[in-house]
Amino acid sequence: MKINKVHILYIILVIFISCSTEKNTIVSRGFHNMHAKYNGFFNANEIIKLTYQEFKEKRKENYSKILPIYPLPSIEQSKSWYSPMDTAAGKCELVIYRHRMPHAKKGRNRNKEWCKWIDDNWLTIARTKFYKKELAKALKIFQYIESHYPTQNTFYESIYWQAKVLIEMGAYDEAEEILVSLINKRDEQLIELPKEKERLKFQEKVKLFFNYEQRIDYLEQKEPELPSTIINNIYPTLADLYLRNNKRELAIATLEQTIELKYKKAFKTRLIYILAQLYHKDGNFKASTYYQQVVERNPEYEMAFQAKINRALSFSGGQTKAIKSQLLKMLKDDKNIEYFDQIYYALAEIEFKDKNEKLAVENLQTSINVSQTNTEQKIKSLKRMGDWYYTKPNYTNAFYYYDSIQKIIPPKLESKHEIDKKHKLLKKIFLNLETINFNDSIFRICALPEDQRMEKIFEVIDAIQEEKERQQENDLLASTNQNLPMP
Repeated sequence: MKINKVHILYIILVIFISCSTEKNTIVSRGFHNMHAKYNGFFNANEIIKLTYQEFKEKRKENYSKILPIYPLPSIEQSKSWYSPMDTAAGKCELVIYRHRMPHAKKGRNRNKEWCKWIDDNWLTIARTKFYKKELAKALKIFQYIESHYPTQNTFYESIYWQAKVLIEMGAYDEAEEILVSLINKRDEQLIELPKEKERLKFQEKVKLFFNYEQRIDYLEQKEPELPSTIINNIYPTLADLYLRNNKRELAIATLEQTIELKYKKAFKTRLIYILAQLYHKDGNFKASTYYQQVVERNPEYEMAFQAKINRALSFSGGQTKAIKSQLLKMLKDDKNIEYFDQIYYALAEIEFKDKNEKLAVENLQTSINVSQTNTEQKIKSLKRMGDWYYTKPNYTNAFYYYDSIQKIIPPKLESKHEIDKKHKLLKKIFLNLETINFNDSIFRICALPEDQRMEKIFEVIDAIQEEKERQQENDLLASTNQNLPMP
C-alpha cells in the first residue's frame, strides 16, 4: 500500500498531538522525558563536568597547607566560570519552559509534574549558581526543589546541596544540623527497611510504570529513600565543614569514618592524605602510617613526593636508615631538582632527631642555598636555622636568619605574625649586644696607655680613610663604564 501525503500529514498530526504538554499519556511523558533528560540535564551536566575538570588541571596544590577536600574556585576564579555556567543554565531553563507537564499549570493539575526530569534540571541550574558564587540564588532554588518535588530523587539531594551552600556562606551550625539530620534519617530508614513480603513484586512495578496516577499515589504514601550516594557525599562534606570551622578533632574523627567508605581512587587517596596532614600537625605518629598508605596507592607524582617527604618529617624514630636512604635516592633523580630544598630539609630533621646537629645544620644550610622558587620552603628552612641558633643561645646568628626572612616573606603568609614578633625580639637583643660590644671596645681603648691608645685611634682613622677612597674609586669606575660606547 502506497503512503500518500495525507497519510504522512496524519502521522505527523498524531505525533504532534501525542506530544502535547497538557496530556498525561505514556507517549507524551516519554517524548518530554527524553528531551528534558538529554537536551537539558545531560548536556548541562557535561558542561559543568568539563569546566570543573579544566579548573582542576590548571590548579596547583599548595602542599604546605591542609589540602581542601573539595577544591573550588575563588571569587576571582569563578568569573571564568560565568560563560559555561550560563550556557548550562540556559539549556535547562529552555527545557523547563518547553517540556514541563502540564505547561499551563492551571486547575486541578497546577501542583503536578508529569515530566520526571524537570526537577533534575532545576537542580542543575542551582548548581551553576553555586559555582558562580551566586549563593543566595542557589539556596533559593534548592529550597524550591525541596518544597515542590517531595516524591522525587532530587528531594534529599537538594537538602544536601543546601548544606553545601551554607558552608560556603560560613553558616556552619545550620549546615551541620542539615548533614547530621540526613545521617540520622538514613539510620532510621535502614532500621525500617520493608520486609521481603512488603516489597513490590515485578508485576506491580510494571503496573506502576505504565499507570502514572497509581505511581504518584504510591510515591506520595511512601517516604522517599535517601540514596547511599548522598550518604557517601555527606561524610566528606561534614569533614570539610569541621576543617573550615577549625574543629580539627571532629574533622579527624569524621575522616576516619569516611575512608572506610567506597570512593573513586583519586578522591579516597586525597582524603587519606588530608587525614595524614591533620595527624602530622598534631604531632601524632599515625601521620607516618597514612602517608605510607598514600604512597602505596600510587597517586600523581607531586602528591607521592610530598607524602614521602612528610613521612620522613613525621617519623617518630627507629629505623631512620631506610628513610634516609630513600631521601638520598630521591636526590639522584633529576625529576626532583626543584624539590631538593625540601629533601635536604627532611634530611636535616632526621639528623636533629638522631642528635647529629652538625650534619643537620649543614643540610639545613644546603636547603637554604638550593632553594630558588619555593619561597615558603626557604622561609621554613631559615626559620628552623634561626630557631636552632636561638636555643644555643647565639642571638646574633638567630637574628641574621630571621632578618633574611623579612626580605622575602609574603604579606599573606599564615605564620607571618609569629615570625615578625620573634624578629622584633631578636632585633632588640641584637642592637643591645652591638651597643654592649661597642662600649666594651671603647672601654678597652680607654684602658690602654696613651701612646697605644693614640696608635689605635690612628689605625681606625686610616681604615676609615681607605674605605672612603675605595668607595670613590668604585664610583668613578662605574661612571666611566656608563660613558663607554656599547659594542
